[in-house]
Amino acid sequence: MSLQSDPQQATRRELLLSIVVPVFNERTMLPVFLENLLPILQSLALKSEVVFVDDGSQDGSAEYLRQMISKMPGIKLLKLSRNFGKEAAVTAGLEHCGGDAVIAMDADLQDPPKYIPAMVDAWQSGSDVVLMQRRCRNGDSRLKRLSAHLFYRLLNVSSRTEIPVDTGDFRLMSRKAIDALLSLNERNRYMKGLYAWIGMPTHTLQYEREPRVAGETKWSYPALVGLAFEGIRLHTTQSAPTSRAYRKPMPKSATRCKPSQRVFTPGSPALFRPRKPPSVAISRIT
Repeated sequence: MSLQSDPQQATRRELLLSIVVPVFNERTMLPVFLENLLPILQSLALKSEVVFVDDGSQDGSAEYLRQMISKMPGIKLLKLSRNFGKEAAVTAGLEHCGGDAVIAMDADLQDPPKYIPAMVDAWQSGSDVVLMQRRCRNGDSRLKRLSAHLFYRLLNVSSRTEIPVDTGDFRLMSRKAIDALLSLNERNRYMKGLYAWIGMPTHTLQYEREPRVAGETKWSYPALVGLAFEGIRLHTTQSAPTSRAYRKPMPKSATRCKPSQRVFTPGSPALFRPRKPPSVAISRIT
């Protein structure tokens, strides 16, 4: 079976699927995760790479992954200089992967790798985004399920862009979707909102979110509440995300500035501000 990043144009080269996995203190989960993931990738009719982003782990996660790199081709490690948070870690992984299609997923196996072939098939059929929507949340407490349900509904009531409910980072994106996402200059990134803002032809698959196999969640309730308020703030009180891909001619009345500092948003007045520095500091790429 031949997979194409653009279903309208055949490609002669073998296509690449990238798996981006943010990691924070997941040493006990990583062997189990790789044991489940690698056979799935080997069954696909395309090349693959797994890009782990170590987000300042202190439990030996990065050291274990370096050992695996020497034994298993196709595994890469991006180590951040400290813990920047999951949103920044996912962004760093997307910036450093080379796939024609990219799947972002967690290492705790709550996003089951067994759904990857169906995601690839949907991409082959012409979708730039394959969205994984939770049918149920096995292993989550009643309070967490209720709070997640209320959060998504509240966010969509106040947001300019409809954000699909019961979704997370687990999704496939084509190279075109990745390039559009990375063109957004936001330093404080709420990824669920940015995923929705870029649009693109989308196919939705429902799945059952599994409980953790090992280890403990790194998200406390205060951290989840903070992320929820950040998402609501960024997608209700600010202008549309800033993109280098959408620019309008500078109004004659606008203050002049250097071309490298001009940033415009679609449907809004010209905004002038310097480009922001990288959102993370990378200590090592393996």
